[in-house]
Amino acid sequence: MPDLFPETVGKITILDQIGEVQREIAVRERVYPSWIQRGTLKQETADRNLARMRKVLETLQNIRDKRWEEIMKETR
Repeated sequence: MPDLFPETVGKITILDQIGEVQREIAVRERVYPSWIQRGTLKQETADRNLARMRKVLETLQNIRDKRWEEIMKETR
């Protein structure tokens, strides 16, 4: 079976990257509220940072999906 996601950098696959971004988003969602409450982080900054990370996740997922579609076309 062919490698579905051969684009790697030092063996870090697109799936690895997606998983890491998902983990980072979860961490930020957990810690940001207390940082905002303590005044360590402004709400606007937290919102912007989370929006950026969610967009990174969306981009990576789009790359994954496009590659999957290409592989499916190749196997027909």
